[in-house]
Amino acid sequence: MKNVNKKKLISLLPFFKTLTLLYVEDNRDGREATYKMLKNFFDNIIIGVDGEDGLKKFFENRVDLIITDINMPNMNGLEMIEKIREKSNIPILILSAHNEIEYFMKSINLGIEGYIIKPIRFEEFLNIIIKIVNRIKIEKENENYKNNLKSLVEEKTKELKEAKELAERASHIKSEYLTNMSHEIKTPINYIFGFTQLLEERIEDEVQKEYIASIKMGVKRLLGIINNILDISKIESGELKLYPRMENTKEIFQQLRDFFELEIKEKKIDFIIEIDEKLPKKIYIDELRLKQILINLITNSIKFTNRGFVKLRVKLFKKHDNMVDIFIFVEDTGIGFTKKNRKKISKAFKQKNGQELRKFEGTGLGLSICKDLVSLMNGKISFKSRERKGTIFSIILKNIPYNSKGILFYKNNF
Repeated sequence: MKNVNKKKLISLLPFFKTLTLLYVEDNRDGREATYKMLKNFFDNIIIGVDGEDGLKKFFENRVDLIITDINMPNMNGLEMIEKIREKSNIPILILSAHNEIEYFMKSINLGIEGYIIKPIRFEEFLNIIIKIVNRIKIEKENENYKNNLKSLVEEKTKELKEAKELAERASHIKSEYLTNMSHEIKTPINYIFGFTQLLEERIEDEVQKEYIASIKMGVKRLLGIINNILDISKIESGELKLYPRMENTKEIFQQLRDFFELEIKEKKIDFIIEIDEKLPKKIYIDELRLKQILINLITNSIKFTNRGFVKLRVKLFKKHDNMVDIFIFVEDTGIGFTKKNRKKISKAFKQKNGQELRKFEGTGLGLSICKDLVSLMNGKISFKSRERKGTIFSIILKNIPYNSKGILFYKNNF
């Protein structure tokens, strides 16, 4: 255990013994091997042999922590987590042989604490367990010592700031390294986000609330950078795929308002969303990838806009053969782009030159990702910009199946 925090482990061992762990794994050999490892630390371990069994035992017992596989018969791990999340925010760690970005992003949306790729490396696994158990311990201490909450928040806020700085430095690692080590980078990010949620629920001081909100915003940005780098690797290798479903059209776009609320407030600009009433109520599209495109474009607009507004406008272009074509515009009143810089905008790791622009930070990956994703979605992206007047990004998505009266019309155009 060369790289394990032994001091922290020793201090936490008595607390380990008080916890009840639910371990869900369908593979008998793997289950027995991991169980023997876990038994060195946990006295109380409940075994689930698949998702259904794990869900049943979760509701039958008082459980403090869940470790689960994903690919299992009857009910897979993600389905089990979704049902558990309806009732509880219990810490959950995933052990899986799947390292695809889609599995990770679905897991992140379910609020997991960590995602470890099999075969398990003992030291990595133990370090993550130590962090999770340490968080559980802190939560229990907070419940018992609310009168000392203020000093605890100050101490943990300092720790979060230090961890955030480390995570931000990690975002500059080359894309090849991030592809191979992505699960190790994302684990501390989950750790940061978990603490922000813990603190956000308990603090009352408005200034400290603003600190936590800023940290959460920084974590969201960092996750976006990492996901962009991983997506570029997948696009280059031809491995990135779309997973369209029938989605509520207005909700796709309206949900972006909450996502950017803090950044808009800090910049003191307006965020306007206009949705054409002629659009179908539901469209058949990969909502996750469409939002990724729009988040990148809107983030870029907010970054380069210090006054005025950022506007998201969605218009129906035409309906044809049970399909719909949609125009999407992201407009801002920001600093705009010169002719010299326009060719650089969509190239990864390129950014505008000039002394006055050095205060605007970023990797330049977002626009490159947008261009590739829009192309993958059978669309085109373009922009118009005038220096110091603003920029308009335009997207047209063609041949999107839609649902107007509860009937699904679609062709295999993805």
